[in-house]
Amino acid sequence: MAKVVELRYFIGLGVAEVAATLGVAERTAQRDWIAARAWLKERLEP
Repeated sequence: MAKVVELRYFIGLGVAEVAATLGVAERTAQRDWIAARAWLKERLEP
């Protein structure tokens, strides 16, 4: 999930580009992105 966040947020790649870069399915990249965002949100909210 960390790699997906890195590629999506800091580099600005789209889901399809992230999937191709990591060699995973687009759905897997999307699922990891959603999970990472939820994890970060949970930890950053008071």
